[in-house]
Amino acid sequence: MIKFAICDDEPYMAQEIANQLSRYMNGKQITSYCVSSFQNGCSLLESDCNFDIVFLDIQMEHLNGMEMNRTLSSRQMKKRKLGHEGLDPENKGSQAL
Repeated sequence: MIKFAICDDEPYMAQEIANQLSRYMNGKQITSYCVSSFQNGCSLLESDCNFDIVFLDIQMEHLNGMEMNRTLSSRQMKKRKLGHEGLDPENKGSQAL
């Protein structure tokens, strides 16, 4: 099973990424995956799940995506980490994936 994490302080953006991810996985006929969302970096760090792919909001308050990337890397997390800055108003969500 592929485990995805979405860390974004804007619920709409987290949901948009989850929706696009679901469409992508369904289009590829991949059914063995799960998506967990976190509204801040601290809650992601406190989770006990080892995610395969993490989507990080670069512009979060307190612990932003760049700081999260360094923290996850220092914890020997060798998984894929992807950053995003938000939505393109003309093409909602396309910047995320």
